[in-house]
Amino acid sequence: GGRGPVGADRIVQVLVSGAGYGPVYWHPSFQPETYSYVAAVSGAFPTFHYARPGVAESGRPFGLKTDVDVQAFVLAQVLVHLNGHLGRPAEHDGVVVVGHSMGSLIAQAHALAYPGTTRGLVLTGYLHSTNPSMGRESRENSGLAMVDEKFAGRILDFTYLTSTGVEGRRQFYSGGNNTDPA
Repeated sequence: GGRGPVGADRIVQVLVSGAGYGPVYWHPSFQPETYSYVAAVSGAFPTFHYARPGVAESGRPFGLKTDVDVQAFVLAQVLVHLNGHLGRPAEHDGVVVVGHSMGSLIAQAHALAYPGTTRGLVLTGYLHSTNPSMGRESRENSGLAMVDEKFAGRILDFTYLTSTGVEGRRQFYSGGNNTDPA
């Protein structure tokens, strides 16, 4: 950690988003001084975040082929390229992987499958209780992305879902009234 240019001796935090967000999770445009993880750690650590396969503007492989093990393999490839860009050996351990929710599962799967390639893990949103109505709310407030007008012609895979209602997102992501109202 520490200030200064990114190089072979710097720890870089690689950020892995959860299922419902892409890289924007780590650095949102809404009140970044309050909600941005990237901004919060910028004085101590450089960060790198990417769009996992099937998320945000990444490629959209068949959804059933984007399981945790595939995502862990992709993370391994990201680290190889990042280390190469920084002039480090491909298997360098100068990375801390920070995962959120499903990203934490991916980070753990990566650490188990590729030992010695990271300095450490930070797992957030890994275990949490669910709102008793979450299953119903999720079903009622989600639908197939392929029939959503926002994704018309761009997503043709029936395994990709999208949220359809504000209440469903609130219930699923925040579990009710225990979060910042923003």
